[in-house]
Amino acid sequence: MIRYLAILLAASLACLVLWLPAEHSATQFYQAARSDHAACSALWGASYATTALSSALAAAAMERPASTPSVSAPGPTGPAERRLAGQMQDIASRFYGMPYMRSVEAMTTLACYRLATMLYLAPGLALLLIPALLDAAMRRIIRTHEFRRHDPERYAFGIAGAMLASGALLATCTLPVPMPPQLPATAMLLAIYCLHVAVANFHHSGN
Repeated sequence: MIRYLAILLAASLACLVLWLPAEHSATQFYQAARSDHAACSALWGASYATTALSSALAAAAMERPASTPSVSAPGPTGPAERRLAGQMQDIASRFYGMPYMRSVEAMTTLACYRLATMLYLAPGLALLLIPALLDAAMRRIIRTHEFRRHDPERYAFGIAGAMLASGALLATCTLPVPMPPQLPATAMLLAIYCLHVAVANFHHSGN
């Protein structure tokens, strides 16, 4: 079941990422990014929001040169080669100037910003993740020494819940709607809880 859920989540995320730029303009993605930046500045502070924005713009800028490739051949070329190179350059410019591709670039910028805000929350959440996993491991060890049966259903619930929380969080990174700044932390806490349940009830056929 877990394998099928992972495949379903991956396929759903891929379809969502391909569909969103076709239905929403680049302006909508940039407006969502501006709304998120204002909300993060108000809740977490301007310094935190500005650092996340700088990281997002730097990550998006790394992708931008690849979106405007140069097709000019090195060295001397004849008139036919120069004409062909010009036509190819014109085709490339038209392609990357399409509304869909502009929306893809805007969606990438929005996703980079939201991921950057999550990255700066990671150290604090790691302080919760490590004790949670250690506690879950100790619970499992104690249950084993007490000869109590592990619960594979709760293990499957925990893994599925963590996958769903992570998938939903990744999906919201691309949605061109304002995202509450508390949402990433809430989703990560839910994923940590689900992992705690999964580790505490880890079950395999060798038991």
